[in-house]
Amino acid sequence: MRRFKSLSLLSLVLALGLTSTAAQQAVAGNPTPTPSQPDRGQPKSLAEGDRPRPYEDFTNWTDEDCHKEGSLGETTNSSTGGRVVNHFQFCAWKQHGVTFWAPNQIYPLGTLMFRMTMMAQASEDGRTVTVTFKADEIHVPPRRGVLADIAVISMTPSCSTDKLPAACSITPATRQSIGLRDLGSIGLTFTMQSPRMPTSTNPISRDTGRFRFPYYFTTTTGGQQVDQQIGGIQEFGTSWRCDSAQLTRGEFKKEACVFPTLPHLRFNINDAGITQSAQHIRQAQENPNSTDPVPPENGTKTIATNLHRHWDDALKDAQRNASRKACQAAVPIKPPDTDCDEYPFASTLEGSLAPPLPNYDFSVKYINYRDNRRSGCWMGKWLVKDRVLEGDEFQVDIFDGPTYPEPPEEPECVEGED
Repeated sequence: MRRFKSLSLLSLVLALGLTSTAAQQAVAGNPTPTPSQPDRGQPKSLAEGDRPRPYEDFTNWTDEDCHKEGSLGETTNSSTGGRVVNHFQFCAWKQHGVTFWAPNQIYPLGTLMFRMTMMAQASEDGRTVTVTFKADEIHVPPRRGVLADIAVISMTPSCSTDKLPAACSITPATRQSIGLRDLGSIGLTFTMQSPRMPTSTNPISRDTGRFRFPYYFTTTTGGQQVDQQIGGIQEFGTSWRCDSAQLTRGEFKKEACVFPTLPHLRFNINDAGITQSAQHIRQAQENPNSTDPVPPENGTKTIATNLHRHWDDALKDAQRNASRKACQAAVPIKPPDTDCDEYPFASTLEGSLAPPLPNYDFSVKYINYRDNRRSGCWMGKWLVKDRVLEGDEFQVDIFDGPTYPEPPEEPECVEGED
């Protein structure tokens, strides 16, 4: 009969359930990030020619990408840190160590260490989320490789929603067991479904919930399967949101699932195609009192970085009109080849007519019309691509990236996207 005992230092950390990002990175040998500034990584970009786009590529994200980007930037529950790449991708990993003991428990047979990674991919075309577990960095002492071969991990998945009855299921739904070597080469995959159908009174049919994947080391003793825990049951999980939103414009015409965390809309200030737009946003965010309109009696302005999308076309048009009037008040004669640029955007609740009125917590500026339309078009595509629903929050970031010349043509936009 072989017995498993936890490695002393790791068992202490794992017994606490890896309750913090810092604890996980301490096990991994990584520096502890600043809690107030989680590492969200650099988004991957779709190319227009050789030019990066301000929205992200949601395909071909691998466990190697997860590890390279650092992971562990978002705390998603009390036991697991993870990283949301965008609305459609989540990854997390843990380091584990366990000591195998001889039957008499007098001396150890060897120590086994490995890294468990969870990769979650939400669907852009259907109410499903696929979750894959992989093991790597499997390490055993010399001449004791048999330890990794006899190690078996068992997982029992579950999902829950914020509504009753629970509108979700996981396949396979029963306990799954796999050898550690196979977990490294083959992996273990589960699919979560939230099939609630839209109705006339609930056309979006939004469901939110969580899934859990507790796992154990197992062995067989006397013909019976025995769970051998490493410092307690280990668990991966995160929250999800599925919806059946159907828009009559853009590409928002399919059911989908996302991870409901804060997505980032990023503009490269060194991309000549959108430089003036990016400069205006940075000025509004970092020095709002230097922007127009000027509040009465030189009052203090506060301009938001985090915005909330709305789908009200009447409000969008009204906010654009209010912004144009503010531009005309600041610069009565409109410069040639310019448009009135506004921040926050007219398609957000923080725009020029945000309550209480009169509102001065926004910024307007005449900028090159091609620059203005290009940035608005790209933002609209991003809102659709990252499935930012009405009321969803997102953050606008201006970053200093590589230098790119102005593109020769304006991008093609779907009418109404922005």
